Amino acid sequence: MKKLWATLQTYLPGHKPALNERRRMVRLACRVLVEVRTQKRTFSAGITDISVAGIRLESKDGLSAKEIVAVMVPGSGKGAVKCRVVWTRRLAIDRVSAGLIFEDTDEAKANSWVKETLAAHGFSQNNVRERRQHLRIKANNLPAYITNRSDDVLCEGSLINIGRGGAQLSSTTEVRIGTRCRVRLDQYGALPSMAVDAIVRSCRRDTRSQKYYHGLRFEVEDDPSVMRIVAILKA
Repeated sequence: MKKLWATLQTYLPGHKPALNERRRMVRLACRVLVEVRTQKRTFSAGITDISVAGIRLESKDGLSAKEIVAVMVPGSGKGAVKCRVVWTRRLAIDRVSAGLIFEDTDEAKANSWVKETLAAHGFSQNNVRERRQHLRIKANNLPAYITNRSDDVLCEGSLINIGRGGAQLSSTTEVRIGTRCRVRLDQYGALPSMAVDAIVRSCRRDTRSQKYYHGLRFEVEDDPSVMRIVAILKA
């Protein structure tokens, strides 16, 4: 993890990457509940995508461009991260989206939720900026299972995102980090079934929803059954 963070630092705002590098930075779809603190108030929001440079939030509460805020994951035991609002957009009467970039020190980021969230969504020290076709995409909470290699169910949950190298799955049951397992999807509408060997790389409990969010790495990249699922979800 230290090596991962050292690599990520190269691309964080304090290191001023070139504009074309920023455009190529990976933005990964995710669902992480956070608290946002401004000078006058604190409110709940959800991260909908994340990169090494910043995050996209959705909430009922609005923010202003150039506003400095602190973002934290409740119950994570990790510190808040200072961010600057770059843009805002109203999605509906009661829903606002905002783009934020990280403005905190490297030390604060290293001790925050950012590092674990990036790792859980597929970043690695050898592949910090993947091609866009390799990114995970939203899986619309498809019913999914984590099983052992004998296909005994360890937990039942929802598939948050999936890509050629891994996935994220939420469940009310914890599967411990390091568990060698299998990610299984039964046939669902036009989607075919899938069963892929994986390993649990991260597991975070959300105190509000009481769910565990598992970051899973597939043992074989570009598995045909995974790529079929990805292709259908992209369509």
